[in-house]
Amino acid sequence: MLLFLRRRLISKENLDRYFLKIPIFGKVSFYFQLSRFAGSLRMALFSGIPMVRAFSLSIGSITNEYIRKKLEDLPEQVAKGRSLSEVLRSKEVFPPLFVSLLAVGEKSGELERYLSLLERANSSSLIFYSNHVMFIYVGRS
Repeated sequence: MLLFLRRRLISKENLDRYFLKIPIFGKVSFYFQLSRFAGSLRMALFSGIPMVRAFSLSIGSITNEYIRKKLEDLPEQVAKGRSLSEVLRSKEVFPPLFVSLLAVGEKSGELERYLSLLERANSSSLIFYSNHVMFIYVGRS
């Protein structure tokens, strides 16, 4: 029955969007996606992959369908001349601090350094919320 409902009524995108709203678990998933995006973009740019292709690869690393769909046209927008931070700000997916740090990285020419900083910061947030999940799980046992 649940499988039928999942296939017919609730798309993967909607299911992922609702999952992000679940207290603690949604935050863990969200910070995981942020860290994954920043890390894969940093590695792609560091490897010398052209920016537009690097954005496509980074979006492909995101496992949350809702976030991935929101960022689908990011490479095309950047190819048209818009800045990464400008496009991300218009998508309203990532937190303002994340986008602001990307903007600073773009303007200073040190995007890779700021992506590394964002990756580490979001990994720390991920660990923080994961500890809460473990605390709840152990507390219930």
